[in-house]
Amino acid sequence: MRDTIRQALQTIAKHGNASVFADNQRFTGTLEDVLGELRSKKQIDSNESTRVRNLLVTAMISLDAYARLELSFVAGNAFAVANLTQEMIAKYDTKEDSAQIVIECIAELVGYEVPKELLAPILEPVLPNGVTKERSLQEISESWIKYSVCIATESGYTVGLKADGTVIATGNNSSGQLDIAGWRNIVAVAAGAMHMVGLQSDGTLVVAGDGHFFQCDVSDWRGIISIAAGGFHTVALKTSGTVVVAGDNRDGKCDVADWQDIVGISAGGIMKGHTVGLKANGMVVAVGENEFGQCDVISWRDITAVAAGIFHTVGLQSDGTVVATGDNRYSQCDVSSWRDIVAVSAGIHTVGLKADGTVVAAGDNGVGQCNVTNWKDIVAVSAGSLHTIGLKADGTVIATGENRDGQCNVIDWNGIGFPLIERKK
Repeated sequence: MRDTIRQALQTIAKHGNASVFADNQRFTGTLEDVLGELRSKKQIDSNESTRVRNLLVTAMISLDAYARLELSFVAGNAFAVANLTQEMIAKYDTKEDSAQIVIECIAELVGYEVPKELLAPILEPVLPNGVTKERSLQEISESWIKYSVCIATESGYTVGLKADGTVIATGNNSSGQLDIAGWRNIVAVAAGAMHMVGLQSDGTLVVAGDGHFFQCDVSDWRGIISIAAGGFHTVALKTSGTVVVAGDNRDGKCDVADWQDIVGISAGGIMKGHTVGLKANGMVVAVGENEFGQCDVISWRDITAVAAGIFHTVGLQSDGTVVATGDNRYSQCDVSSWRDIVAVSAGIHTVGLKADGTVVAAGDNGVGQCNVTNWKDIVAVSAGSLHTIGLKADGTVIATGENRDGQCNVIDWNGIGFPLIERKK
């Protein structure tokens, strides 16, 4: 069955771009055509065809739009894996290797290697016969990608998304950017210089803080699956793979109307900023301020994640290495020796999360923002201008760097993590 699933996924991918996986109806129709062709060629029988169809359709339905669109991250998304595994086992299959086959085949399709030490603990709680594991689910990353939306930092404050869908924040509140006490059903947060953005489970946004440059004019946005905030602009990715932006556009950082097939976004800069988009084919686009070459990403390939810093841009490659372009006055772009990286973040400095839960950093360390050598069991990182935040597997948070505004006062935080909220259809 593994070969059939692999062949079906590869054929579906050839029928169109990544958006085919984000549309249940289109995916199902394309899958039916592919399986019909395989049956006509006597490559599979009707029983295997039905089983493959049920498994793959259920897998796609079980994943929310964000995970479906960002295929390269599915393998690292434990929450999505657990959901689709439960659905597949409950509805169609009782063999414990079925979910693993689907995940590994999807991962193979997008060139993402599934870490065995991550996969087994993820599947153990939902598989009927259990899987031997060395570490508990709480001691590893439930989701490198999903967790990356659970913490956000800017120059003077830090934001945390709790597992119950509420938000906590500490630091500078001079523009009301921390006035988020009433936020509910949040599934992602992003921090700008003087404003904060929250993505709600229904695909709409909430904002708090300064809107002087109209960066908070997002009330009519719909169908949003990912958000980012620059100094004075707000960026959002839609289910269609297109991008919308609001805010200061004096340097062209909002000129994204022609972007298509985008699966990831990031926003950087303060007054002069830039916007970066990751395409489904692993290439990168960027607009905005380019004084230091921070938008010179046209040659990048095989990228799985991007991070826009103040004056530089970082890309995570599918092999776990990192590329960077832009301002390197503080050596923030000296990342060529990094290996086994699974997530990146950028401020004035660059931070990388390794597969083993440790962290590396490069760049200015004037206030200790790069003092992360001893960090362990980290599942997400966020780089502010002068401080760094790490989310631990147990839902607590660690911080280092500038604390003048109390942005590092996170020692009592707990329960930070991707909310178990069903996305509204």
